[in-house]
Amino acid sequence: MFDFLTIEDVLDLHNESLQRYGGATGLRESGLLDSALAAALNTFCIEMVIVLKSLLHTHFTSQSLSASSMETSAVE
Repeated sequence: MFDFLTIEDVLDLHNESLQRYGGATGLRESGLLDSALAAALNTFCIEMVIVLKSLLHTHFTSQSLSASSMETSAVE
């Protein structure tokens, strides 16, 4: 469904950037890169949960209001 950057993707992008612009090669701490990628994925997942929760709340609230109005009109 979604494709996220892997460590290999980031290292490839870094190598391309080095070829174009120069700079220091290598990776000082692979754990930090792994942590940064995991944090980005975690943030994305949290945002998706918030959006889905909001959509579900809106859906069920409108369903509840719709059902209430139908009950009210049936009583009249």
